[in-house]
Amino acid sequence: MDNIQAYVSLTAAAVAVLSGIMAIRHYYYSTKKNKRRKEAIKWEWIKSVT
Repeated sequence: MDNIQAYVSLTAAAVAVLSGIMAIRHYYYSTKKNKRRKEAIKWEWIKSVT
């Protein structure tokens, strides 16, 4: 019985860690893309002004 509980808690911990890593990666990549888009918009704005 104790083994089953330990296995379940381990699985839950592994799932939580994996989902956390995926969320962090998704956030990191989306912010990276947004930064690039902002840079592009800024350059186009500078080009249109000058």
